[in-house]
Amino acid sequence: AKHKGAMVRHLHKKVGQLYGRDTSLLFYDVTNYYWEIDTEDELRRRGCSKEHRPEPIVQMGLLMDSNALPVTYALFSGNTNDCLTLSPMMGEVCEDLRAQGVVYIADKGMMSGDNRAEILINKGGYVFSSSVRGANRETQQFVTDESGYIGNADGTYQYKSRIVPVQISVTDLSTGRKQKVTINERQIVFWSKKYQDRTRYEREKALQKAAAYGSCENNHGGNKYFKKVVVNKIDGEVIEHKDYVRILDEDLLSKDEALDGYYLICTNVVGLGQHEHSFTKRSRFLDDNMFQLNKVVTDQDIIEMYRGLWRIEESFRITKSWLKARPVFVHTEASIEAHFLTCFVGLLLLRILELKTDHTIEVNRMVESMRKATLVKADSNLLISSYCDNVLERIGSALDLDLSKMRYTKTEMDRLLAKTRKAGRT
Repeated sequence: AKHKGAMVRHLHKKVGQLYGRDTSLLFYDVTNYYWEIDTEDELRRRGCSKEHRPEPIVQMGLLMDSNALPVTYALFSGNTNDCLTLSPMMGEVCEDLRAQGVVYIADKGMMSGDNRAEILINKGGYVFSSSVRGANRETQQFVTDESGYIGNADGTYQYKSRIVPVQISVTDLSTGRKQKVTINERQIVFWSKKYQDRTRYEREKALQKAAAYGSCENNHGGNKYFKKVVVNKIDGEVIEHKDYVRILDEDLLSKDEALDGYYLICTNVVGLGQHEHSFTKRSRFLDDNMFQLNKVVTDQDIIEMYRGLWRIEESFRITKSWLKARPVFVHTEASIEAHFLTCFVGLLLLRILELKTDHTIEVNRMVESMRKATLVKADSNLLISSYCDNVLERIGSALDLDLSKMRYTKTEMDRLLAKTRKAGRT
């Protein structure tokens, strides 16, 4: 565990040398891992579990580059708010990994004023999704106003954008109080028929469940669409128990349906204007707090940047399912750190194998085949391979290693090992 920082820096350097890592675009997300224990400690705390489990959890933030290769990670106590995890990660990127001019891409959980302000202070860029339903009335009117949208031929997709001044709440470090600050922001909204259909299908299921089993005691799920009306109130009489009638709130349902299928992306990233010449650097920070890339950056380019987040969500699934990162059974802080460092290195190696094999082999198939690959010692000079398949052959071909043989002499195996060590050094 004590070598975590040095190892992450070393791996970052080697990935840069071997694969030309580009840190100008970094994806960030947070997940959590549970322990099958009842008591909490300083790190393992009860919080908002992604799997809706009651056990104590640890939060893990992960940064990934545009090739889906992990860059670095950090652990946080289980009750840490998601948006509070980004700042320490950005600090590590600047101080330990020496990356400057970074565009951070994250979902709406990171959409806080403090995070945006820190990125602007560091003269960087951001692409964050934002809640359409939680937006102010003026933004919702812009979203639902059909004018200005650019759509596809079959009418299943459309988008538009604007640059507007917006107010964000930023913490004053001297007083700890929030204050309003105005910044310029590029807002891109897109609508998809597929997203609309999926949202309405899920809402209909929630409404049916709430109608059959719903309660007046909470507003979870489909319950929020039902108004609770007291029906047995008598003037002057104290009522021990209230009886309710649940009535479908048609107005609320209609407002939510009007926003189905819409996604809002907020960013300070822009590109070259129509008559603007290119400049010498890859990017530059402008006086109006916009982060300009040295190329044309369309609305579709920003949308595609944001869509890259699915690879980091997939990385979490790989660590949890195929690398068996949870449930976690170690309990000291050093052991916990070592456990996740091991998983981080394993994830990086799998992603590199994906890259080397041109993404033609699914991660689960690679893991299954490599776990079955075993050498049995027949005698002092002979090793027999107990398993080989086309996946192992393709991995070997990508790494210039012959993994298809049934028998290896000790000399042949020593040569294979020496070849991999030499490749690692170069």
